Amino acid sequence: MTTPPLLLRLLVVLGLTLLVTTCAPRAQLTRALIADELAASQSTGTGTVDHDALEAALSAHVRTAAGEVDYASLKADRADLDAYVAAIAALDLATLGRDEQMALLINAYNAFTLTLIVEAYPDLTSIRDLHQPWAEVRWTLGGHTISLDELEHGLLRPLYRDPRVHFAINCASVGYPPLRESAFTGAGLDAQLDAAVTDTLARPAYVHVAGDQLALTSLLRWFGDDFVDPDFHGSRGSVQSWTAQFAPGPIREFVLADGPEPRIQWLE
Repeated sequence: MTTPPLLLRLLVVLGLTLLVTTCAPRAQLTRALIADELAASQSTGTGTVDHDALEAALSAHVRTAAGEVDYASLKADRADLDAYVAAIAALDLATLGRDEQMALLINAYNAFTLTLIVEAYPDLTSIRDLHQPWAEVRWTLGGHTISLDELEHGLLRPLYRDPRVHFAINCASVGYPPLRESAFTGAGLDAQLDAAVTDTLARPAYVHVAGDQLALTSLLRWFGDDFVDPDFHGSRGSVQSWTAQFAPGPIREFVLADGPEPRIQWLE
């Protein structure tokens, strides 16, 4: 099948901008009521969320290994994506425990962002062509209307304090990790987050040795505090040592070799 030229330019997973430093404000819990609702049931909720519709959309239109989303086919067959967005709008968040919540918010972020792109496809070359795509308050989750920025920086980061989330969501930038072909779930969340980081850092485009330096994705620069803050899950004293936890053997050995930690060369 011949791929249209415009599709080729859009086939990097949500890869529609060059640098997205605007996606990296400080993590600060939103004052919206949704934060109170999620916080109240983190340790007590027993409910589960059905992510099958999103799973169907991702498996049909995303190719993680190649770093591709076929937006043309997703736009032509968006019933599953639309069904998922509609379903999570009416969820009862008060029934969900921590892992179910976190998986839901990750999936919601990715589903909302995919929706943004297919709504405008093919009449865009960058997500920045859209008006305030991250700040617009238009997405409904569990009866609350929020923005993508609020979802990421006001809920996901401060509520769950897990830097692996940066490898699970996609901010519509070529610098972000590939979108996965499957939805996250509460039951499998920890293993899925580990896999998202490990799979990404196995790619030289995100980390490699460059002489005496560690060439590293700017994701760890934009959100550097999340990887070294003692209050965040699995944090380390430096982004180099955090990377060593998940990177392939040669990278890990390079970082952990005797002597000072290698200097970082940030990949753009």
